[in-house]
Amino acid sequence: FGQIRQAVSALEQVQNDRVLVISAPPGFTAKWLVPRLGGFQRSNPEIDVRVSTGTGLVDFSREDVDIGIRYGRGQWPNLVAERLVGEDVMPVCAPSLVKGTNPLKKPADLKRFTLLHIGSFPDDWQVWLTAAGIKGIDSSRGVTFDNALVAYQAAMDGLGVALGRAPLVAPDLKAGRLVMPFDYKMSSEFAYYLVYPAEAIRRRKIKAFRDWLMTLAEGAASTAAKAA
Repeated sequence: FGQIRQAVSALEQVQNDRVLVISAPPGFTAKWLVPRLGGFQRSNPEIDVRVSTGTGLVDFSREDVDIGIRYGRGQWPNLVAERLVGEDVMPVCAPSLVKGTNPLKKPADLKRFTLLHIGSFPDDWQVWLTAAGIKGIDSSRGVTFDNALVAYQAAMDGLGVALGRAPLVAPDLKAGRLVMPFDYKMSSEFAYYLVYPAEAIRRRKIKAFRDWLMTLAEGAASTAAKAA
């Protein structure tokens, strides 16, 4: 029986080392992490990845999560928080809205279009309009969604103009599904962070993912700086 217990324990340890459980926000997972995740799997074929989407805090001592990605200011008690991706906030819309007989050309034209709001960022439009020096537009009007990806889909469908956050709308801007009608971007004080308990980095699978992701983030930051 002792030998059986040792064998089971050894097998569980192998399985634990093989499976990496990541917790990340759904929007960031879909638009930023998933398109890049194949690179990690190609470099680490012995590690099976499990992705759990959510926005709540993770209790690493109780939950079956190895490492997390969270959105905020980088202040989570008793956890290491390493900045991954910052964000700019800017209006985005379908290409059809900037064409035609009555196009969206300048910020003042927004009064003629539906504003699309994201429920978790209720003041975004007012803050952006103020920062851009635009007056005379009622920032409270429009349609509100409780999910950012749904708001961006509504923008792609031509329902109105949304305020896009760079990491989440970049793929759709690149593909031409969304466009930026104006050049003005507003920097956000929030960012996406990699979070984990300090002692977790001693585990090979966690260190492998951390090192890969931070290298990726540093490369993206360097590219963005050159573009600016």
